[in-house]
Amino acid sequence: MIQGMTGFAEKNYASGSLRLKVTIKSLNHRFFDWAYRGTPLGDVENRLRAICQKRLQRGRLEVFMEATFLDPKIWNFSVNEALLEKVLSSLERVASRLGKPFDLSLDQILKIPQIVDLSRKDLTAADVAFIEKCFAATLD
Repeated sequence: MIQGMTGFAEKNYASGSLRLKVTIKSLNHRFFDWAYRGTPLGDVENRLRAICQKRLQRGRLEVFMEATFLDPKIWNFSVNEALLEKVLSSLERVASRLGKPFDLSLDQILKIPQIVDLSRKDLTAADVAFIEKCFAATLD
């Protein structure tokens, strides 16, 4: 087991559904210290930390992982139509009272908070395995 190290590694990986950029910077440190930044990966972050702790007893590891999800099926997208109708009717009433024309572009509508929800579904087992494999290869 490596006791401590100073180093830097950066690698890019791609699968059919995922593109990853993994950056690891390590510094000598008295204890094991983990810092993760980048795309939120939930429990996978803890699994990556465990991979590190099996190989490194001490040191400060700064991990940055940028993940691009290529498969559109991994995304949830919804429009809160009831809220959108309520907002638009209220704005139309205000515009009518003021005697001003009412015109909103799609860009402006999409910027209204809570109108659009875009979220990522849970990672598949294959995606988790791919992320772990890529992380371990970069750590090597």
